[in-house]
Amino acid sequence: MLPINRILDMIAENTLQNGCPVPAPRDVAYSWARDLKLPRDGEYMLYTGCLYQLAPYIKKLSARLEELEGHKLAGSLLSAAKMLGRVASLSSLIGKPPREEVERSSRILRSIVGLLEKSGVNLGYLYEDDLYSGILLYDLGLDEAFAKHASKVYKALSSKHRKIVTVDPHTHVALTRIYPKFIDSYSLEVYNYIELLDKSIIGKIEAKDSPVIHDSCLYARVAEMHGRIRDLLREAGVSYKEPKHSGKNTMCCGGPVESIAPRLAHSIARKRLAELLDESREVLVMCPLCYVNLSIVAGGRASFKDLAELLWEAVSRGKP
Repeated sequence: MLPINRILDMIAENTLQNGCPVPAPRDVAYSWARDLKLPRDGEYMLYTGCLYQLAPYIKKLSARLEELEGHKLAGSLLSAAKMLGRVASLSSLIGKPPREEVERSSRILRSIVGLLEKSGVNLGYLYEDDLYSGILLYDLGLDEAFAKHASKVYKALSSKHRKIVTVDPHTHVALTRIYPKFIDSYSLEVYNYIELLDKSIIGKIEAKDSPVIHDSCLYARVAEMHGRIRDLLREAGVSYKEPKHSGKNTMCCGGPVESIAPRLAHSIARKRLAELLDESREVLVMCPLCYVNLSIVAGGRASFKDLAELLWEAVSRGKP
């Protein structure tokens, strides 16, 4: 069993000291946008919360922690990591993520920007102020650390801007449901990119296979966007399939416990993947953490496409 308290301590301290729960390059939040020349101001400000960008690093860490979970010396190794310095030691523990995973995350974010711009959204980008939301701290019960980090993020977001656009379910729920509980006089207007898309820009695509939808728990049960997502897919002419558990009745990917109980997380993911594979080998996801857990256990048995990628493909092809 992993020494949970040590892992929690490392996650909290990494976030408070370096801005991310796992080690990543300093420019990981905004390097994907360097050549897009997005303005630094706009009616709506894009806030990614860094979750797509961190997904390749989280995926590497999750797989490595599962290996350590059965290791008798796991506690000793993490204790040594604590003594050596969390960021440096975790970097060596994780290793560099595959280039294709980093490129995938960048491609999804670029697709979201394209979709918003085509929808006529006056979009700006935060660049250095595009900080990690801290949602993992909250999910793991690290309320004190979360409150400190959230205060820093809110200060950056609210200094000049009021309308914020999120791109993933965890960051969206963090800003709409959780931050207001921790921040006095919270005043941000928060929109998810899915809410802002103009259906009229979406053209028809011809998918070789009908993908099966894996609903994010937070998008479906908390934000209630599952209906809107299906409207957009129908507009694109996508003949999607529904697994046994879908919409508000969706099944968790196991993501919430991946950092402290990776074997349990991956066991849950395997059960969910089996449901999805009963319908199709093409899986449509809309959350970076869902992708991480499901792709780890898939072992090449499924291919994954993000909702934003599919919709951007439909927009790029134009109306018939």
